[in-house]
Amino acid sequence: MGTGLRHGTAHVEISGVGRTFASRGRRGQGDHVALADVSLSIRRSEFLVIVGPSGCGKTTLLRMVAGLTKATTGTITIGGRPIEGPGPDRSMVFQQAALLPWLSVTDNVAFGLRMQGLSVKERTARAAELIELVGLQGFDQHLPRELSGGMQQRVGLARALAVDPKILLMDEPFGALDEITRRQLQGELLRIWAADQKTSLFVTHSVEEAVLLADRVVIMGTNPGRIVAEIAVGLPRPRTKDVTQTAEFQELRNEVWRWLES
Repeated sequence: MGTGLRHGTAHVEISGVGRTFASRGRRGQGDHVALADVSLSIRRSEFLVIVGPSGCGKTTLLRMVAGLTKATTGTITIGGRPIEGPGPDRSMVFQQAALLPWLSVTDNVAFGLRMQGLSVKERTARAAELIELVGLQGFDQHLPRELSGGMQQRVGLARALAVDPKILLMDEPFGALDEITRRQLQGELLRIWAADQKTSLFVTHSVEEAVLLADRVVIMGTNPGRIVAEIAVGLPRPRTKDVTQTAEFQELRNEVWRWLES
């Protein structure tokens, strides 16, 4: 990993970003403004969560940071450098794990390492470390179809971490899971993040998930998509599910809901 900004300074800088999509309706050609004038600084090692209703542009913003979608207006920089497209400094975890069905767990996790030119021995060893980290020991030679949805998401997270990105981007990675599995993986993510504190940008519909995970919650509104509030989460780390029973957690959750409902 290369050098970067000091801890606490801006790592990702989103400045005046907008995104407009051309759309065709019954009345002819028109434009849909998905995002308008979004500005946001994400500090190095910060776990920032974006929450908001469907259609507010959360995923669009995440994809722009990933370099998968271009901004119509404004700029996004990482360490002061403009984003030109996807890069090895960023990894993304999607709502569906999107694993390669013909590859084993080990080979799925090591896929990015193979693209980087690591030897079979090096990438197998790294994959084994990550498989253990996400709690999938003994499943290294299983195919994706032999895994539950929660296990597939663990593989997706391990694959994203394998290339040691500077920034981890997550688009509702637990949104399609049952509540029990979701809570288990939230705990795993908190544990994994605590180990090396990668700069993390996480998108969710869940207010409780946002407050549980975040150093800061960014709340977005619609028509057009925009930031309406930012709330610092001062809950102590490391966090467990027990923190959700505290008065401080309940107060923060209620504050996020007040903004979403206003």
